[in-house]
Amino acid sequence: MRNSLAAFFLSVLAGAANGQTPSPTPPAPAPSGYRVTITDSKSAKTSTVHASKLAGGQFYLVASGGTIAIPANTISAAEFELPTAVRQASEAYRTGNVEKALSLYPAIEPMRSFVTLPKCNVTEEFLNFADAYRQTRKYAEAEALLRSLNFGENTEAPLRATLIRAFIFCDKNETAKAEALMKDFPRTNPEDLNFPLDRIVRTRIFLANGKFHEAALEAGEAVAITRIEAPVYPESLYLAAACYEKMGEVVEKQKAGRDRTESEKIIDETVDYPAVSKSVRQELALLFANNYWAKKDPVNVEELLAAAAGVNLKSTKKANSAATGEGQPAQTAEKAEEKEKPVWENFLKQPEAKPDNEEIDSKL
Repeated sequence: MRNSLAAFFLSVLAGAANGQTPSPTPPAPAPSGYRVTITDSKSAKTSTVHASKLAGGQFYLVASGGTIAIPANTISAAEFELPTAVRQASEAYRTGNVEKALSLYPAIEPMRSFVTLPKCNVTEEFLNFADAYRQTRKYAEAEALLRSLNFGENTEAPLRATLIRAFIFCDKNETAKAEALMKDFPRTNPEDLNFPLDRIVRTRIFLANGKFHEAALEAGEAVAITRIEAPVYPESLYLAAACYEKMGEVVEKQKAGRDRTESEKIIDETVDYPAVSKSVRQELALLFANNYWAKKDPVNVEELLAAAAGVNLKSTKKANSAATGEGQPAQTAEKAEEKEKPVWENFLKQPEAKPDNEEIDSKL
């Protein structure tokens, strides 16, 4: 019978002491490795240790006498104290600054072996890393990173990886491939961490297939259940507004005497869908005034789904006077800037009106 982690650590500490009372000063140097709080799979007790790596099913701890290996399957959860750069990358990702996140996330590479642990925050950050690649249209890099990760016994991580891949197919207007991935994907419940991504992918598939009512139901669930601080919440609002806008077009088509599909016939013609769409967009601007999604015009779904792949978001670095067009005619400078915009930026046909509450921080 295996001992609990707590008993194991007590025995290690007892051996290290050698029967002597440790001197209170000077303090012992901090052990090397990554500080992590692990949960014992049998007793559910937690212990804070320092780990160096995970290899061959063994979790290597750093102790005063050297490295100690314990079976990784004795751990049911692991919460690492992330290096500063990784913490900053995580914060940037969650606040929508994905370019900054991408510049910092490579610092997590030495922690790659820990992704096989269940309920591990390192795994979540690697998946955020991959999703940041997706958001900046670096699809090849996102796919390469996902393929390189060995999730081992971690059953939750592959689900989110599948959703990120489905997102990529939607971004590349390869809806049939996204549908194939989602065909046997278990429908998540609101308590599932994958719930927001699941609903957004389903929304975009329905939108691409012209099933606007079904898309609105999925987007509505994403908006209603997703935490407001979740990175995908602004996109949920944006897509919900898109659904209502397309439903309004269906009603207008009916008024013009044109036929509707079976899916379109379930749309309630008494609802003012354009007004609902506008209301959702106002909420988006109110809560996330500076967010990427809040600055978009009412979406043109056909153009959105047909957006070309491989276009990176505009660099956050300040350009010099030559690059920004100082000293050039205003019209020429604007055209030069437009070429640097991502695909979806080109959907803008006129400047977005500034909301009255511009000072509201989008990092809610």
